[in-house]
Amino acid sequence: MTPPIEFTSSLTIDTTDKEQSLVDWLDTKERDLLLKALQKWDNAKTESVESLEKLPELEDRNFRIDSTNWKEIISPNGIKVKENPEGDVREYLEEDYKGEQLFTGDEFDKDWSVIREWSATRETKKAGKKLPASRTVYRDIINKKYEWSYQDFLTGEKMIFAGWHGPHHKRFITIDRGFHLRCADDSSFNGYRNDWDYHKWFRYYGFSVRCLKD
Repeated sequence: MTPPIEFTSSLTIDTTDKEQSLVDWLDTKERDLLLKALQKWDNAKTESVESLEKLPELEDRNFRIDSTNWKEIISPNGIKVKENPEGDVREYLEEDYKGEQLFTGDEFDKDWSVIREWSATRETKKAGKKLPASRTVYRDIINKKYEWSYQDFLTGEKMIFAGWHGPHHKRFITIDRGFHLRCADDSSFNGYRNDWDYHKWFRYYGFSVRCLKD
């Protein structure tokens, strides 16, 4: 009888009590290859678990601040909102997105030094919260936590399709169809019902904010 193979990890193959198995049909070289493949699989799984443990976690809902005494306005496309005194945060007052807030990004000079912290950075700092470092944080969460299942990401992270606010036409766009989430480097992750992408340059636009868990 062919000597048994014993390999113990998160996957176990033990042929000790088997009179005959697939292993009986393998020669010494093939058995060595099988053991190496199993070890490689086990190492990859361990690395995947460790990578997932290091992955930043998003908070369960979008960031918002106290909007007491903000003025109420109606946008050119008929959306009723509240606006903060600085004019860089807006909060929906109706529809399914009541209470959701949109924040502007930072303003940079030509050397990428911040010359003005707009609402997303200013307000998260006040609250002691951290923004995702960059748009790739969301990509990594979709990849490593949800194995590239975007729909599972939408459900699991409770994403809100709050749209965005344009600084030039003053309108609220893609409500119920898309969302845009600000990051610390002023990039944004953009989600839609069936797809996603990201951008770098839309610092004046009003986007949602999702902070990281402490």
